Amino acid sequence: MASERIIAALGPKASFSDEAARNYLARTMQHARIEYCNSISSCYNAIKNAPDIAIVPILNSTAEASWINYTLAELKTNDLKICGEEILPVRMNLLALQEARLEDITEVCTIEKAFQQCNNYLNTHLQKAKRENASSTSAAAQLVKNSQNSKKAAIANALAAKTYGLETLVQNIQDNPHNVTRFIVLGYHEPLPTGYDRTTIILEYKDSSKQGILVDALQNLSSKKINLLYLQSVPNNALDDFTFYLDIEGHQKDPHVEEALADINKMRDISLLKIAGSYPRMQKKPTQKL
Repeated sequence: MASERIIAALGPKASFSDEAARNYLARTMQHARIEYCNSISSCYNAIKNAPDIAIVPILNSTAEASWINYTLAELKTNDLKICGEEILPVRMNLLALQEARLEDITEVCTIEKAFQQCNNYLNTHLQKAKRENASSTSAAAQLVKNSQNSKKAAIANALAAKTYGLETLVQNIQDNPHNVTRFIVLGYHEPLPTGYDRTTIILEYKDSSKQGILVDALQNLSSKKINLLYLQSVPNNALDDFTFYLDIEGHQKDPHVEEALADINKMRDISLLKIAGSYPRMQKKPTQKL
């Protein structure tokens, strides 16, 4: 009998990662048991079988638009491939015990990214409240539930309120009403081209401090009519030594993408070119104008 398929997600139950995992499974009509992990690196390590997958956050539209560094580090060193994505609207709510009152809150608990995304609200309405970091938004909700302290609140989603029996004191306290987080789905299989794909590549150079080091690679992509969707640099062991993460339009098996990547790999300054995955984009393909 085949073992039960799992999808690993940052927990505990009712985190935004849990919500993204549920949405991804429903949207792609797949079945898997969600396994909750206590860190992003644990999500990577939880995948032991070829059918199993993990879902981890990689980019938020606010909080300095930064990629999640733990996710990037694992992408560089891990054999797992990106095989999908899920884009989740992020709605932050202030949750507390049933008897709590907003004016009595003296402590707010959540993950650091959530504090960044709700900074304006907190500075305006709860500027004197102590901030306590948690490993996830759902862990914060769990802490509030277990504390039985009516002066303590958590920033989390509506799923966490329902799961842990908490009262929603204020809805949608995120600074950006259009706040979204992009999650990547990791596994051992590589999807075939769909005609509307994204490829994530990782580049390192022998000397990344060299002037205009990325120009040749970017010009190569441009010459092949390949759109650059995202670019991020992350320092390595030295402040002038970087790893570059690029999202480009298309699939690595598309002839023009395959040619471009082969050309980049031949560049003499390149010390690493890793294809982290080619996978279908979640967002709908724009309708062409007549």
